Amino acid sequence: MSSLPDHISGEPYMLCDATTSDIPLLQQWYNRRRGEYLLWATMTDQQWRYYIEDAQHSHDKAVRCIKIIVDPRGIAQGFLITHPVRWWKTLDVYVLGLSEEANWSRVMPSLLSALKRYGETMLPRKLTRNHSQRLSSYWVAPIRPMKG
Repeated sequence: MSSLPDHISGEPYMLCDATTSDIPLLQQWYNRRRGEYLLWATMTDQQWRYYIEDAQHSHDKAVRCIKIIVDPRGIAQGFLITHPVRWWKTLDVYVLGLSEEANWSRVMPSLLSALKRYGETMLPRKLTRNHSQRLSSYWVAPIRPMKG
């Protein structure tokens, strides 16, 4: 968390909690990236609803936290999926997707700053042996053509 930038003056983008009205956009952004990966998990509207409502009603026991990336006009420009708690000093982001119109180089500085502030509001949990046996991560790199 310490490597993330502090508050940026006039930050153009911010994070907001996802609501069930965001599900069509979430589906669009999430599914747009499917062609980049060898393996991809399907997310139904019911799964999105579960994760959104779970985080709203039982934040301390939720398994995912979905945030919407909003531009200065208040228009949703992307989303991310993270954990609702920090493990020690880390805040994992599992999925990050932006709209086709969003400019990554404009979004990232304020997004990283917003993630730092979000992470600082959480109480860190220590990873116990029991947690480490239950947690697992799967990383699948995007398929990129080889350049010779």
